[in-house]
Amino acid sequence: MIDAKGLVFGESFKIVGYKNNVKKGSMTVAVQGIGEYSGIKAFKVKIKAKPIADADELVKAAKVSK
Repeated sequence: MIDAKGLVFGESFKIVGYKNNVKKGSMTVAVQGIGEYSGIKAFKVKIKAKPIADADELVKAAKVSK
């Protein structure tokens, strides 16, 4: 994955930690620079609930696979 600044996951930075990433709301992610980049930065990310339409498709798929 490349972001707007040209950073490449796995080459420019790696994820070194995260928490609260299961339910909707906010989670914390910690990334560390690799190569020319150094340091560790933690930041919060919002987790949105899946739209109901997506949930309906999951239910249908589960019923078919039984």
